[in-house]
Amino acid sequence: MSPLTQIQVLIADSNAIFREGLRSILAGAPDMAVAACATTAQETVAAYEQHRPDVTILDLRMPEMECLNAIRAIRNLNAQAHIVILTTYEGVEDIVRGLRAEPSEPEKLYFSSGSARHRQA
Repeated sequence: MSPLTQIQVLIADSNAIFREGLRSILAGAPDMAVAACATTAQETVAAYEQHRPDVTILDLRMPEMECLNAIRAIRNLNAQAHIVILTTYEGVEDIVRGLRAEPSEPEKLYFSSGSARHRQA
């Protein structure tokens, strides 16, 4: 049997409680590992460049740099980067702008307990 390959995750959120909560949840998943955490959009881009995670979980609103610019910077590093955009805001405009920063045919990564699988959008 081949060893389990863990999905490397970058958590990017300015809220420490959310960030640590998500880290704790992912720690319980045998097929996932937190590669790095970031608190600003600039830290997110630097962490992505250093760790090249399989998935980046990114809060849409973070200090210092507009997160859409961070998405674009990550896409410049890797056009196939998997980015999950989170937001607590109700405004549709920012969400639509975030989706437009994604490639035209994004590959989506779906998580389930104990497994991950890829599916074309």
